[in-house]
Amino acid sequence: MASILNTLEFSERFKRDFKRVVKHPEFSIEDFEALLDDLIHLPALPAASGYREHDLEKRGVNWAGYQECHLSGDIVVIYRRFGHLIRMHRIGGHIALFRVRATR
Repeated sequence: MASILNTLEFSERFKRDFKRVVKHPEFSIEDFEALLDDLIHLPALPAASGYREHDLEKRGVNWAGYQECHLSGDIVVIYRRFGHLIRMHRIGGHIALFRVRATR
């Protein structure tokens, strides 16, 4: 049986976030590479993996339609699935990604 591979696409914001998160003490490049491998080769992340993949809802920012998984500790990855395309949107700590900034 031939497996269909998912394609990953990285937003510019994800790329900027990644440059910061690699300096985080909880970040592991091996864990990140394993996550990317699972996203490419699996239709969904395994429940027993520890990623705790789940859908996001509307918060301070409307994240409806996006998914989040935990890479390690406080580091989360936000992405959206479009069939076999997975668009990686953000990576970072919960506070950095989900805090609501006050408008003046």
